[in-house]
Amino acid sequence: FDLETHNSLLEKCNKKLWENDRDIQALKRVMDDKYVIDAALKLEMTVKMDRKVDLDCIKEACREAIKRSEAGKGTNCLQQQLHRLGTYLTLGNCVRAPKT
Repeated sequence: FDLETHNSLLEKCNKKLWENDRDIQALKRVMDDKYVIDAALKLEMTVKMDRKVDLDCIKEACREAIKRSEAGKGTNCLQQQLHRLGTYLTLGNCVRAPKT
């Protein structure tokens, strides 16, 4: 294998790990910024459909996508998704809080 073939194979493997297992570390290793941003933007719909993604994974994917995005390109949607996640977590903590 030459270096380009090796890198291409790693990229495909990391994408497959993300798509199949929602492996956040694999997503972070993907070099294609557009792929990472699109993956984060699609997470909310994925959760509604199969609930395979946990909240920490959504948070990490959104943060990674925001780091990679140019100002204004999907950043607002990602930030809104993070805000909804924060609201959900806050409400969850209130419901689970012990009564005093």
